[in-house]
Formats: sequence, structure tokens, C-alpha cells
Amino acid sequence: MIEEAAKTRPATRRYLAKKDRIVAAATEILNVTGVDGFTLAKVAERVGAHPASLGYYWRKDTLIEACILDAAGRIGAMAEAALDEPSPEARLAAFLGAYFDERRRIWLGEAADLADFSELRQAGQTAFDGYVAMFRSIARLFRGAPASTDRGAAARLTIEQIGWSRDRIEADAPADFRQAAAAMVDFLTEGLAGEAQSWPAMSLLDLAPPPSDPSLAPRDAFLVAGTRMLNAHGYRGASVDRISAQLNRTKGAFYHHHADKDEVIEACFQRTFAITREAQSRAAALPSGWERIAFAAAALAASHNSAAGLMVRSYALAGLPSSLRERMTAGFDEGASRFAGFIAEGIADGSVRSVDAASAARMIMATVNSSAYLSTWAPAVGRDNVIGAYVRPTLMGLLSSR
Repeated sequence: MIEEAAKTRPATRRYLAKKDRIVAAATEILNVTGVDGFTLAKVAERVGAHPASLGYYWRKDTLIEACILDAAGRIGAMAEAALDEPSPEARLAAFLGAYFDERRRIWLGEAADLADFSELRQAGQTAFDGYVAMFRSIARLFRGAPASTDRGAAARLTIEQIGWSRDRIEADAPADFRQAAAAMVDFLTEGLAGEAQSWPAMSLLDLAPPPSDPSLAPRDAFLVAGTRMLNAHGYRGASVDRISAQLNRTKGAFYHHHADKDEVIEACFQRTFAITREAQSRAAALPSGWERIAFAAAALAASHNSAAGLMVRSYALAGLPSSLRERMTAGFDEGASRFAGFIAEGIADGSVRSVDAASAARMIMATVNSSAYLSTWAPAVGRDNVIGAYVRPTLMGLLSSR
């Protein structure tokens, strides 16, 4: 029996190693194409295998699930290892240090990439269950945090922050990943407000009201419907049929206002960028950089949680054709650049802590975007209290006593 087992071990190791290579290749493809553009043929070409041979290991759906489970399992293990630290600050620092060290290894080619969770909604229940297990591990990092910190909201924010970071670290050396980890720990624990600052009094804005010109109303309705479909189903799932059905309109009505699907998808993103500019433009009139940041971020988070679903979530970038994705990514980055300006102004006037403005601005954008998912991950936080329960503690510092 021992001899027989010994004979099977090399074959088992080869089998598992091949499965790992397939998952690694599939992850690289999934991160670029999204679920709807993902095929076994593309994976087979990447690993130098015949497409039929992949069927011995996987179906398309189970391979996508394996990619998500691999990423969720690896990130969840980092969180579990950090739970041994004595305080929420130390646990968060240990977790983010491990995560960015893994990103460093990926950058160096020493580890397989981690799947982006933007396609989670299309990846099946098994993948979702793995994600939930990871989410709960990250939430436990915040045990012992101030009473004002909602652990579910903090976990969602942390996941969103590391998700945004994957394509936005301009790495030239391994040290850049350590600096990114330190900047994120600093942002999440201490926030941005200067030492003497409190949360400013404000009233919520109604951003992007219905157009005053009645002739624009039908087109505007298609953009709202398109935004909802993008957020729910991604680029490929946001079909002309689905968008039209949302409004009980025909495809003919759709094409009366839009040349094709890509035109309306781009218009949905441009609407979101216009809403972001509107909030930031109104905030620019306020007297301090800190007030400008707080006002704009609060307005945008409230808009994300509005019943109208006005804003496209950044996860909708997944699966876009490459040229469109580059342009739309640039639109989100322009919003971050304007926040960076507010941060620089706040540092100059003393209302904002001394931080890396570019890094902190991207983290504000991730904060705003993650607020759109709170109804799922932190049900107690909705539009009416998204500011007090989420945006305020984030920008003041999740682990700050202020």
C-alpha cells in the first residue's frame, strides 16, 4: 500500500501543478475580458493546450469560480494571519502589509495574479460564498475599533481600497508597494482631517436633476436605465434589450436616441463624470480644503445610494472594450485629480493632515465608489445615514476616536 501511494504522489503533484497553471492563466484572462468575454479556448491558448483537454479539468463556470475562490482564499488567509495582532491598528497594518507584499511578488513574476472581484456577481454561488468568507475575515480585523465604526462597512471599504489599488500603483521598484501599504494604513486609521478639524455641517445635494428641456427627458431616461443595467450586469450584460425593457420601450425607441450600445454605455459613464464634476465644482467655493473634500465626497456617496441609481460604479469598467475602458478609466482618474487638488489646498491651509495627495485622492474615489455597495454588506447603512455611518468615519479615520 505504501509503495502504491508513493507511485501516485508524483502524478498527483503534476495534476495539481497543472490545475494551478490553468487557474493562473485563467485569472489573467478574466481580469481583462470579464466573465462574458472569457472562454476556455483563450485559456487553452495561454497554457499551450488543446481546448478539449481543458474539459478534463474544468467547465467555463467552474474555472471562473476557481479564479475567484483562489483570490478570496489567498486574501482571506492574509486577514486570518493578521488576527493574531493585538489591536485593530496592528491587524490592519499586518493585513495590508501582506496584501501589498503579495502584489509585489505578482509584479516580480513570483506569484500568480489575484482575480479582480468586479465580476463576482456573475461567477456563481460557490464563488460568492468564498468571497463572503473573505469578507468576514477582514471584518474581524476591526474588532475593538471605536463604537462608531461599522465593521461590515469598514471591511467593504478595505476590499474596495485594495481593488482600486491594483491598477493604480505606478510601481518602478518593490519599495513602491511598501509605500502603498503604508499610505493606505495611514488613510484608513487616521483619515484626512487636520488635528483641529471636526466634521463640517452640511446639507445633501441633489446632483444631476432631471433636464429642464423636455426633449432631453427620453434620452436621459435611457441613461438612467443603462446605468442600472451596467451596475447590475456589467458591460456585456447591459444589452439593448435589457435597457429598453427597463423602460418598457422598444429597441426602436432606443436606436432613435442612440446610434449603438457603446454610445449609450459611454454616455452613462460621462454622466457619472459630470455628476462628479458638479459635486466638486460646488465644493470648490467652500473656505478650506477639508470642507471641500468632505462636502464633495458626502454628496457623491449620497448620489450613489439614491433610488435613481444615477452613477456608474467603477466595477462596470470590467469587460469594456480596451479603448473604451482606457477612456473611462481616465474619467475616474480625472475625478481623483480634482480631489488631489483639494487635498493639496487643505495641507496648505492646515485643515488636512500631511499625506500623499495623489494616493489619498484615489482612496477618496474608492470610498465614494464602495458606498454604493453598502446595502448588501452593511444593511444598516443606507442613503439617509451613509454620511454619518460611513463617509464621516472614513474621512475622519476609521480607528480615530474623533
